[in-house]
Amino acid sequence: MKKFVYPCLLAILLMPVLIFLHECGHFVVASAYGAGPEFRLTHVIIADGYKTEFGRFCGKAAGPLVDALIAVGGFLWLRRRHGVRGDAPAGLPDWVATIFVLRATDSILGFVVALTRGAVPLDGVQMSVMLGWPPWLLPGFFAVLALALITTALRLLPRGSRLLPVVGIYLGAVLGVTAEIAALYLCTGYFPDA
Repeated sequence: MKKFVYPCLLAILLMPVLIFLHECGHFVVASAYGAGPEFRLTHVIIADGYKTEFGRFCGKAAGPLVDALIAVGGFLWLRRRHGVRGDAPAGLPDWVATIFVLRATDSILGFVVALTRGAVPLDGVQMSVMLGWPPWLLPGFFAVLALALITTALRLLPRGSRLLPVVGIYLGAVLGVTAEIAALYLCTGYFPDA
């Protein structure tokens, strides 16, 4: 049971923090390009607009870049832990590193949404459209990279510590994001529309 509950609780706590860091990436780049960003807990509103298309593209790319750095950092951490841990049971640092890696799942979801709904306000879809590509192309490329990273990372976890903990992490991520949005709504009356 600990293999499910601990990763789930960690994901409930960490996923809102990782989303906050994603949005900080957008905010910092928008500020650097003078776009007058307004920070919300779950997203950044660009009040003044970007002065150039390059600035707009960089602003959209900043959040996914933060996610990629977190995912790759989690993978490297997990790989290092695997060398030290060997076949010993996975522990707290392994679950934290796995949560970081699984943040790359956002790329896979972006690709699925791009295929099913077309152009929606997701970072990868908007970046693809800005480049003049079909809305699904850039998210598809990111999804392939994310799948490779996630698959390789999960193989670093010891046998018996893969399926149940990962299900717990995904459940915790959904609960953590839901709690974050609910808290935002209850405290401010604001509900993110996209």
